[in-house]
Amino acid sequence: MRPAELPRGAIAGAAFLMLAVSATELATAQTPPRVSRFGVYRGYSTARYDGWVRSSQYVTVRDGTKLAVDIFRPTRAGKVEGTPLPVIWTHTPYYRATILPGGRLATMLDYFPWAEAVLRPGYVVAAVDGRGTGGS
Repeated sequence: MRPAELPRGAIAGAAFLMLAVSATELATAQTPPRVSRFGVYRGYSTARYDGWVRSSQYVTVRDGTKLAVDIFRPTRAGKVEGTPLPVIWTHTPYYRATILPGGRLATMLDYFPWAEAVLRPGYVVAAVDGRGTGGS
């Protein structure tokens, strides 16, 4: 068949196929390997934020008990993200906030590296002291 006799759309279809193959090759070459196991999660999301900010407050539950909560929100260039983001809610009896010898404050992010890793793609992390523990 000469080019003038090719079925309508064959050239466009061939061009689309070449673009799809090129895009797949490019994505494969630039995509880091995906790892998902206990305590390690990478390669699934890109970092959209470059930092985080911590705030502390109390949440009053139905029976009137006040639970101490640290909320870590992602930031970009020092500005806190204002749009709603998904939240990872954690409970702990020990690691929400601790004063270390020398007066340094250690937070959940010091004890659980995964927490900071999920802030970068755009999750909020809430660390709550369980009833009767820590600041609760």
